[in-house]
Amino acid sequence: MEDAEGLVFSLQWQFLCLPTDQEYHHNLKKAYEAAKADPAFHSELAYYLKHYVGRPSPLWYAQHLSEQLKDAKIYFKCEELNHTGSHKLNNVMGQILLARRMGRKRIIAETEAGQHGIGQTQA
Repeated sequence: MEDAEGLVFSLQWQFLCLPTDQEYHHNLKKAYEAAKADPAFHSELAYYLKHYVGRPSPLWYAQHLSEQLKDAKIYFKCEELNHTGSHKLNNVMGQILLARRMGRKRIIAETEAGQHGIGQTQA
């Protein structure tokens, strides 16, 4: 793709506007890789997912719907029973633990309908 000056650049799914963004992205990637390899991080995340979020969320057998579809057994995974009533907290909990591990004190919430922001404030 060319910009207004005819310079060619590659599109990637990253929004890195300033050199500081690139440094932050590099540090974030390093912290993520370290956390991913650390059993203590996984253990802490599992603890909060179980005792705070309410994971694993229950399955509910939809008997009537299953009967209507004959050969199907339909189950609903009840994410709405998670703390905050949304699946967003599942993802956000890991993000917040990673941010804390990086020494971050402030978090900027990306939110479309509000649930992601609510999840971040709860975590």
